[in-house]
Amino acid sequence: MMDKSVKDRIKWSQHWSNLDTVARIRSSFLSMIRKKVIAKSVGKFIERYFSPQGVYLHAGSGTAESDLFINKYNRRFIAVDLVQKPLLVARNQPNSYVCVVADIKHLALKDQCVDGIWNVGVHEHFSPQENRIIFKEFLRVLKPKGKLIVFWPGLFTPYMLLKDGLEFLWRLYRPGFRFFPEEINKARSKSHIRSELESAGFRILSISLSQCDLFVFYTAVAEKP
Repeated sequence: MMDKSVKDRIKWSQHWSNLDTVARIRSSFLSMIRKKVIAKSVGKFIERYFSPQGVYLHAGSGTAESDLFINKYNRRFIAVDLVQKPLLVARNQPNSYVCVVADIKHLALKDQCVDGIWNVGVHEHFSPQENRIIFKEFLRVLKPKGKLIVFWPGLFTPYMLLKDGLEFLWRLYRPGFRFFPEEINKARSKSHIRSELESAGFRILSISLSQCDLFVFYTAVAEKP
């Protein structure tokens, strides 16, 4: 039987390599949203919670288009993704990323070597059991008092209801169609996110749902005790 990590790598490789018309429209539309809306929210949280110096990890970076408004200062950035293709875009982003192809469940990093971790639209693709493994790995590589910022798509937000509705309609003509690989664990509530993070050992600092990113994400900020 094929290992799940291998299946995930194949799935995401297919996702990033898909060049049909729908994929191009989706990519262009989402790229605009990331650059015009989501990136501003990401930049705001990074500025509020991350120090202007240190090593910071974008865990599950994709193309890193959502990082447009993150200031470099004296920070060093690492971008990690499961497949290489989006990292070829990320490495050309302005913040000079060190790009690493890796599974975020098994980061090839030393213990307590990064000051902060963030990601955008990652944890909905993993079961609670898988997320616990991921969050414990984040705890391992974070320094004490290091911060984690997670932008987790909400199940009942206007964006998600619209996207899911469009997917449903498109599957009437193209069975099995999805904009993204399966999203099995969208954020149901603040307490849902709190439970997943605290069960892995994080201390919650804040969880919010804001108009700043058009109510797409619950934004959770947590700290390594």
